[in-house]
Amino acid sequence: MLGVGIGMLDLAFTIIWEQWLTKPLSKRVTSIFSRVAIGSVFLLFALPHAIHYVADQNLRAKDYTVCEAACHQWLFVRNIVYVQETIEYSESLKNK
Repeated sequence: MLGVGIGMLDLAFTIIWEQWLTKPLSKRVTSIFSRVAIGSVFLLFALPHAIHYVADQNLRAKDYTVCEAACHQWLFVRNIVYVQETIEYSESLKNK
């Protein structure tokens, strides 16, 4: 969502600058906005994977494991549940 937010902010600023203020963008500003737009598309796809990797490594280092019974996925959205083996968790969590 961060990539979408940055991209929409970039697009909104460009529209306001060119349409409402009726000022043409300079080549330097256009170059900056293009780079921000490309960066936001990159963040849109790369950041969730990077955050998942870091969180997974951090939780596994603290002796958490993935509870496959409580995890579920809908289309591309996956909810991952981490639990500690020493803690007993309820059956209602497994059935979600």
